Amino acid sequence: MDAATASSDVVLNVAQWVLEVALGLYVLDLITGLVHMHLDYQEIKSRELRLHVENNIPDVIKFEENDPLFYNATPNDQYLWNFHVHHDAPYPSKDSEWELTMQVVRPLAMPYLLSILLCYMGYMNASFARIWFGALTAGPLVRHHIHIFSFFPSMSVEMPAGSPALKFFAIKG
Repeated sequence: MDAATASSDVVLNVAQWVLEVALGLYVLDLITGLVHMHLDYQEIKSRELRLHVENNIPDVIKFEENDPLFYNATPNDQYLWNFHVHHDAPYPSKDSEWELTMQVVRPLAMPYLLSILLCYMGYMNASFARIWFGALTAGPLVRHHIHIFSFFPSMSVEMPAGSPALKFFAIKG
């Protein structure tokens, strides 16, 4: 193999890696956005719980720990109300990092397991598998849906104003 061919192979490998990472980030953003949208539009069956509003985290904690409306609700209604409350009582969340991660893992578990099966059976090519599994694995680690592909000077970011990420990147929330 001559130097020109080796150099060309390196350039192609780097280009493929950059393309896969960019596509992976796009798919990650798409997946977290779809999960967020799916959970936001799930209906809480209990009308009283669905219409109950708390506007700050201390009140959310008090309600979830002490109010029969919450602790007598079905586990799915509790899960959905706890997810929906981030619109009324935003950052910082009352949930731990683990609970926030599990809010995204729960809806992604079946697609992830199905994807593993399809990959094992040979129905995914290597590049697609790297992009797909990278996005599915990183998806639950994203705390809030971030629009990473906004090509405008003022990036569209759905994060609370006090977020450490916003301070780090100096993006206005």
